[in-house]
Amino acid sequence: MDSRDSLTLETPVPTQDGAALASFTGASASASNPVKVLVELSPPLIDGESNGELDPALVPDGALMRIQPWPDILLDDRVTWYWLGQSEGGQASGTVTVSEIGVIAVTVPRGVIEINANGGDTVTVLYTVSGGIGDNVESEHYAVRVLLLPNGLYAPVVQEAIDGVLDPNDADPTATVTVNPYEGMARDDVLTIRFAAGTANEYVWQVPITNNMVGQPVDRFVPYEVVEGFEGQSITVNYTVTTLAGEKASDDLVIEIRRAALWLKPVVEEAEGLEGDYLPADAYPNGVTMTVLKNDDMQPGDEIEVYWGADDDPQQYHDSVGVVIPMDFSIPIPKAVVDRWINLTVPVYYTIKRGNRVFHSEVLNLRVAFELPAVEAPTVEDAPDGVLKPMDARQGATVNIAYDGMLPTDSIQLNWDGDVSFAPVAGDEGGTVSVVVPPGKVALVVGQTIPVSYTVTRNDTVTESGVLDLTVSAFLPANLPISNIVESKSGVLNLAEFEGDATARLNAWPLMAAGQRLWWRVHGTQTTDRPILFTLESGYAITEAEVGSRVDRVLRRVDIEKLKDGSDLRIEAKVTFDGSSVEAEAVTFRERTLRVSHGLSLPEPVVLDAPEGELDAIDAVDGITVRVSYEDMETSDLIELVLDGRPDFGQVAGDASGTVDIEVPAAEIVPYIGKSVQVFYRVLRRGVYSASGVLSLTVSPFEADELEAPVIPQAANGVLRLTSFTGDAQVDAAPWPGIAAGQRVWLRCYGTLANGQSDVIELALASSVMDDEVTAGLTRALARARLMALQNNSSLRVEMKVAFDGGNDEAQALLFPTLTVQVQQVPEFVISPSPMTLNGLAVNEPSWPWKADAPGNVQTRPASGGVPPYTYQSSRPSVASVNASGRVVGEGNGSATITVTDRAGNSGSYSVTVSNVYKVEWNIHNAPSMTAYEANAWRDSVGGRGLGMVEMELINQTRRIASWGGGSYVTWSCSPGNCGSGKSMTVHDYRHTQIIMYYCVANDYSHMKKAMCLVPKNG
Repeated sequence: MDSRDSLTLETPVPTQDGAALASFTGASASASNPVKVLVELSPPLIDGESNGELDPALVPDGALMRIQPWPDILLDDRVTWYWLGQSEGGQASGTVTVSEIGVIAVTVPRGVIEINANGGDTVTVLYTVSGGIGDNVESEHYAVRVLLLPNGLYAPVVQEAIDGVLDPNDADPTATVTVNPYEGMARDDVLTIRFAAGTANEYVWQVPITNNMVGQPVDRFVPYEVVEGFEGQSITVNYTVTTLAGEKASDDLVIEIRRAALWLKPVVEEAEGLEGDYLPADAYPNGVTMTVLKNDDMQPGDEIEVYWGADDDPQQYHDSVGVVIPMDFSIPIPKAVVDRWINLTVPVYYTIKRGNRVFHSEVLNLRVAFELPAVEAPTVEDAPDGVLKPMDARQGATVNIAYDGMLPTDSIQLNWDGDVSFAPVAGDEGGTVSVVVPPGKVALVVGQTIPVSYTVTRNDTVTESGVLDLTVSAFLPANLPISNIVESKSGVLNLAEFEGDATARLNAWPLMAAGQRLWWRVHGTQTTDRPILFTLESGYAITEAEVGSRVDRVLRRVDIEKLKDGSDLRIEAKVTFDGSSVEAEAVTFRERTLRVSHGLSLPEPVVLDAPEGELDAIDAVDGITVRVSYEDMETSDLIELVLDGRPDFGQVAGDASGTVDIEVPAAEIVPYIGKSVQVFYRVLRRGVYSASGVLSLTVSPFEADELEAPVIPQAANGVLRLTSFTGDAQVDAAPWPGIAAGQRVWLRCYGTLANGQSDVIELALASSVMDDEVTAGLTRALARARLMALQNNSSLRVEMKVAFDGGNDEAQALLFPTLTVQVQQVPEFVISPSPMTLNGLAVNEPSWPWKADAPGNVQTRPASGGVPPYTYQSSRPSVASVNASGRVVGEGNGSATITVTDRAGNSGSYSVTVSNVYKVEWNIHNAPSMTAYEANAWRDSVGGRGLGMVEMELINQTRRIASWGGGSYVTWSCSPGNCGSGKSMTVHDYRHTQIIMYYCVANDYSHMKKAMCLVPKNG
């Protein structure tokens, strides 16, 4: 365009990110009237200004005003600038002559700015141009508020804070608060420095200034824990200086305590595995492609720094690239670089630098050319369903570790309830190794459920196994020895049958270990009917020499002689298997009750089918037969059986054979399953009662194959799939041997919540068995909501206990075989397969950053169900790109397929058809000889589309005009737009708001140097 041509431009001041539309009137190419421009010139820019405010501290030498070149700027044009403050003396102006085409810079004096600051002025800045475009053409105005001058004490500095943000991660172990030397700093000043001033938890230092500190920065350090305590808050940091003359306060430093969010980890395209962290040896013959995924926060001007290897790795590889357009950045990594970490794990990551801030990505720990083993939970021999009986671990517990692909170079470390003191075991090509846990370590966890796991170290990479929740059940009464007195016979301690002291004896017990503690006492009744206690041991620590041997202690005869004839002598023993000195934590052994006799002896009874006083539970459900035998039995003797102190079985006459049998029904003995019960008899002869020795009968619990585990009918093949049924699940327990109304049941389910925490679902707590349940069994609802809260593919263990005696003490209840199922609650993986059409008009010009989506050019189609996270991939990213949220953008005309895969490998896809996407085509002539007709002809020759009002408004809505082909000059748009007959639109960029503006110019105007149009952008 030539300045001799006549233009009238009527343009409203554009709003931020909005379009400013201009209209052109008059003028042919031969006209010579002067140009009249109402608004064409963008306002000046002020260095140090931010959001309409100017801090005088940032411009100590005055403010630099920059005036951008305007269209058709000419040498010798005259520019007059104005700085118009409100206070007296707060104005400045000047005139400069254009000596070269470019930015014009002038300085506003510091003194003027200080006047503005003291007056709190809002300053209007503008300029006028006289020359090629006319006389005194006035620019757009801009208002700047000048902030107050500092009071002399500048705010302190937090060294780790960047752009007003302190990341707690950068304050580990401390953050540094610095008070720089201030005017008048002197010896004896007292600094009071406050971090988070004015809050309840402000951190304060009082610092006296010494001779050597004058003129030096003062640093104080804030512990990480203090910084972390203010996370998510904005805090004030300041200080005061106290002297004999008074106190003076500094300016406030306001910072935000906020952790920078980690950006998505990079992707190595050739890597495999659910996490994309395994790179096979044959997958990178030509190197790999590392992709930094587009992030919603990515901005033009960001710097991407990519790294392979840790910071202290001398082999670390580094590359960088700047962001012009936010997109996925694919960066080639040479094979030689990847090979530096062959058979190793290399951390792959990137940082984003934006000004002074640095954002970090998550780290991709990439295994190069070696696979990690797929390790499952270990198993323990003799522990079906994860329950280990301590009697099966008398020689220790054998933990079996098996996984596919085990290598002899693998180092396997057992973790037994947090104990990792076991020697590491080398892997075996057979795929299985075993580690024996000594009996002493098993003893420590008797009666507990503990985690058992292991780690595999391969090529310095540690893989954790699944966890076995192992229940080490409590000892059953029959498992533990029963104390005795060596001199007793058939349950009777007869002083007439031995001389001297007696010997109390306790045989070695299972899992006996040094350090375990023993409490051992004897209870009796004196001839005066008063109780007496003999303490043999109280918290005695077992020695190494005693392990595996019996323990003997002396019971003095003079003490025994004090006991009443026919009275009971009860012997109790307790042991803490973990060595605790707290008696309440000890396990009580079976008690022995002897009959004290000074003359007549009646031996203890015998229970048929109970050799050595141990009766199998399966035999108890049919009742028992108690046999009484003693010498010189008379037919006139009346014999009464006493069971657990109850003489409820009537009187039986003696028999000349010396033996009688007494039947005890099942209902009387079943309550003692899993317990011990005292059994004796007494004989009434000629009006005098005599008591027999006492049999301590132990009724053993059921064997595992004698009881059925509970079942979940909705589970199939060990899997409870929530999608296979509706409503609640249920737990059923079939009638068990010896079931009776009044027995009490505990029924629980043990699972793992989605967050990894343990969960217990209580279905029955000491619930009484009802009459109808004796024949039908038990059924309890298992709420669907509780199941849905569990972690997918986690184990659910169903545990049932029964108190056969109807008591409320769960510790005395018998544990049934457990049921373990896998809970699968993942809904079906779904991604709609219907074709996607993106046909909205879009201008995809790489040099113009996006600021908004083009309508009809973007759709989001997220997957659902399956196992998140999802991976979205486009077969042709140049046609349709897709991000990690399923957001699809039409990048170029054509067709593509979007494939979505979840973490479990489920996948689906759909097609995308993209149309109506254009890019900008430029026609730049060196000679000013292009008319609108010629521009339109060129447009048609390239199959283009003119840039009319619709196109321009779309561009201004969706793109930032960051550059302009051939420089910032007016260009034919190859469209008449709304200009009317005989005219066409010309356009140029408006840098201040990064939009396009237009003028209407006669079609035969021949001094335009450029033309632009839109051409299809094919992918």
